[in-house]
Amino acid sequence: MRIIKVCHFTSVHPRSDSRIFFKECKSLVDSGFDVSLVVADGLEDETVDRIKIYNVRKGNSGRLTRMTLIVSKVYRKSIELDADIYHFHDPELLIAAYFLKRKGKIVIYDVHEDVPQDIMIKTWLPFVMKKLISSLYTSLEKFVGKRLDYLITTTDFINNRFVKYQSNTTCIKNYSLPDDILENTDWNNRSFELCYIGDITKVRGILEMINLIQGTNLKLNLAGLFENDKLFNTIKSLDGWRNVNYHGYVSREGVKKILRTTKIGLLILHPTQTHLYSLPIKLFEYMAAGLPIIASNFQTWKEIIEENECGYCIDPFDQKMLREKIEFIINNPVNAKQMGRNGRKAIEEKFNWEVEAKKLVGIYNNLSK
Repeated sequence: MRIIKVCHFTSVHPRSDSRIFFKECKSLVDSGFDVSLVVADGLEDETVDRIKIYNVRKGNSGRLTRMTLIVSKVYRKSIELDADIYHFHDPELLIAAYFLKRKGKIVIYDVHEDVPQDIMIKTWLPFVMKKLISSLYTSLEKFVGKRLDYLITTTDFINNRFVKYQSNTTCIKNYSLPDDILENTDWNNRSFELCYIGDITKVRGILEMINLIQGTNLKLNLAGLFENDKLFNTIKSLDGWRNVNYHGYVSREGVKKILRTTKIGLLILHPTQTHLYSLPIKLFEYMAAGLPIIASNFQTWKEIIEENECGYCIDPFDQKMLREKIEFIINNPVNAKQMGRNGRKAIEEKFNWEVEAKKLVGIYNNLSK
């Protein structure tokens, strides 16, 4: 039987992206597919775990360069690999995907975010411009999406938007990998610290997190990249910054190290349309690490966190209640440890990647026929 060649390609995500590399690419190569990954992260070409990785970018590049020159390079390299199935991950690659489809290739779009809503919360765009770009993008997304072979989404909310015009649409959620479930660590050996790991923006609650620890003995382990230098400089000027251990961008192992040594995971995002129905990878990583969670009171999150008794969902702007719940967790180690155990158990029994991997491989097997 001929081995099916698969090419994942992205102009935005690094080669170590949890969903793309560790979940999707590895699941496919373990199922017998010949997998390549085209990225633009500036690192050397290499083969990791039988996955061939090709880089098309040298040095740093701005947003405009990435969306034009880098997209073109990603497309050309992908064509050069002459795969049977192409799977892309960024909205800026929609036109490239359309041309791949015109060449007779099988093409899958992995929709990570609700892009039209994401555009509406961009702080660097004027409101009128945001509405125009969001509308134009929605039209392009629908035009191309109807012509592709398959759409994969990350949440039911996004899935419901696409399934209206593309019947070949399936939700594959960002549940945890087996090795995300860390070994049990003694609660007493963990530090009285909070952590937040992910993109750092205003709407993801960075100001609320800094205000939360200001004037207290609480420390915040902060890992990720700031949206821009202006926000970084603003946050650094706040009094609460002295309570922050800023790690910058960290590797997968770096994330695990932080999760092993801290006591509470924070996820206090603002209630934007994008966030209300999202399923952040970090939510499941916190649970897998046995961390009690303090999160925003979105219904989708409450169904996971509160129903599994692994944390609290609170109004992200209610500083008094946020501090009360944090103090309760710190002062009640027996309850805190049980929350952590509940989260780990939920990951082991329900929110794990194994079921999602079977759905992904099933899609590929059907398309291969």
